[in-house]
Amino acid sequence: MITCNKKLIFDIYFKVKPIVQSLLKPVSTFFYPYKIQVLLFFFVVFGLQAAIAQEKNLIIPDSLLKLSYDELRSRWEQERYGENKYTEVYARAYLQKSKNENSVIENAIGYIMVSVIFHDSPEIQIQYNDSAIAITKNIKHKSFPALFYIYKGTNYDELGNFSKAFENYLEAMKWAKRSQNKNHISILKNNIAILKRKIGKYEEAKSMMKECLIYIGNKKEMRKIDSLSYLVSLSDLVNIYRLNSQIDSALIYNKKGLNSSIGERLNNNDKSIKEKETANLFKLNKAMLYYYEKRYSEVIDGINDVLPDLLSYENRYFFNEYDLITAYLYLGKSYEALLDEKNMVYYYKRIDSLAQTVNYILPETKLAYKKLIQYYKINENRDQQLFYINRLLYADSILDHTYRYLGDKLKKDYDIPQLLVEKEALITDLEAKDNQSSKVILGLSLFSLVLGGFLFWNYRKRKAYTQRFELLMNQTKEEEQKPVQESSKDSDIGISDSIVTEILQKLDDFEQQQGYLKNSLTLNSLAKELKTNANYLSKIVNANKHKSFSHYINDLRIEYVVTQLKSNSTFRKYTVKAIANEIGFKSPDAFSKAFYKSTGIYPSYFIKQLEKQTTVTT
Repeated sequence: MITCNKKLIFDIYFKVKPIVQSLLKPVSTFFYPYKIQVLLFFFVVFGLQAAIAQEKNLIIPDSLLKLSYDELRSRWEQERYGENKYTEVYARAYLQKSKNENSVIENAIGYIMVSVIFHDSPEIQIQYNDSAIAITKNIKHKSFPALFYIYKGTNYDELGNFSKAFENYLEAMKWAKRSQNKNHISILKNNIAILKRKIGKYEEAKSMMKECLIYIGNKKEMRKIDSLSYLVSLSDLVNIYRLNSQIDSALIYNKKGLNSSIGERLNNNDKSIKEKETANLFKLNKAMLYYYEKRYSEVIDGINDVLPDLLSYENRYFFNEYDLITAYLYLGKSYEALLDEKNMVYYYKRIDSLAQTVNYILPETKLAYKKLIQYYKINENRDQQLFYINRLLYADSILDHTYRYLGDKLKKDYDIPQLLVEKEALITDLEAKDNQSSKVILGLSLFSLVLGGFLFWNYRKRKAYTQRFELLMNQTKEEEQKPVQESSKDSDIGISDSIVTEILQKLDDFEQQQGYLKNSLTLNSLAKELKTNANYLSKIVNANKHKSFSHYINDLRIEYVVTQLKSNSTFRKYTVKAIANEIGFKSPDAFSKAFYKSTGIYPSYFIKQLEKQTTVTT
């Protein structure tokens, strides 16, 4: 069996690259980075040509080509995180099988599987992504070619070519929107937010990152990739807050990441995975945030504790050069704060070395150069001082061009189009609603009339209540007492005057003794008490009190309770139910109705207004 040596070629390339750069350092004062870039260009061309030539001679065993796509992919997945040589064999078998069977989708997947072999070579991965894009552009698929443009954009990001990364994200966004793939749209918003973070647009980046977190967090069931995406985005949000000097918020969100229970929502196939892959990200953030509390030794210990794991192959998808530069920066700053110049210089030089190796220039890189220039100036090492001045000037020119260009491009090609999309959506929505505007206006008009009527009725009601309350309050004892009616003649009710006079006198005694407060009082019981019959008593009350017996009793009770409520503050503390029972009513509802019928207001309102007056007076 013959296997391809393309990976070996590029492994050699990336090992030789730093050596070539170090050999050219003596002349870099005047010519850096041009000589290095020219030499590396020819080396890349040589590597690609050699790899292509080798691939033409590749032979895949028939036994592997007979396996199903699922079985090949499964074996490849099992081997991909190790150094096993069969990782490449399974990927290339998958690709060859798809070519033999002329299966476009599987062919595209095969290209991506092979590209993973070159995880340390974004330049080569771009070539494989281009191949996958070329064969899927003319097919209708929910994921392709958008996903390959996302991969390609990520490759350019790894190379520090942010403008190219953004161009590919834009192209991916076009395809994702066309297929309405919300997952891809969320991923792209996340990646564009990171680009905004890198050029200092922290508020915009923060808003987009939160939007992505809400989208992922609202999923009922999470796959491993969803869980990892959520936690990586949460870690990115922590970094945005840190860069924006919002340290308290950074600490809160980082604590949320450390205590995350999102893994409980992973589906059954991923239950064993959880968040161990990203836990170190939040530990790293925690260590860097110690710097703002001047806990410099804990910064150093914390970063050194998690850095080896984060640099492992398994974590390459969410820990890259940007994060490594930031970690080195905080190590350098912490050693500087501890006056350890040796280690300070070591980590600032590590940032420069990383920048040279991958050509990844960030604002943090400039800070390292400034510190190195200052150090060598104090130590009167002019050669090194001049070297790092040139490195700073080069970095500054790259940053000025890239960040200015990317800032304009983000605004022109993403922010403004997004606003236009939102504008069009609003216009469309308004036009749709305009067709129903007459109904809406009519409905609002009717509602306004009803509401206005209700408010007017309520106003009149409140005004009437107030007037009735004032009338009750202004009544004197004499006004409350009803004048004794002249006895009706015998011919009027069929009862002799003497009997009428006698019963009326007894009723007067009954009122003075407050007999009407008895709970069990009835027409028959009172007639018996007054030593007359119920028929006589009813007729005398109707003729002389000008009301029915029950109305007569209720009015007496209401007159009594009004007087008590006005004069007795303790009585006002009773509940309506207790008052009703106290003055002879069978229920609070019967009491309230009788009170309203007699006074025009309810007892609860009367008591409330009395309490208000008492409060104002005191």
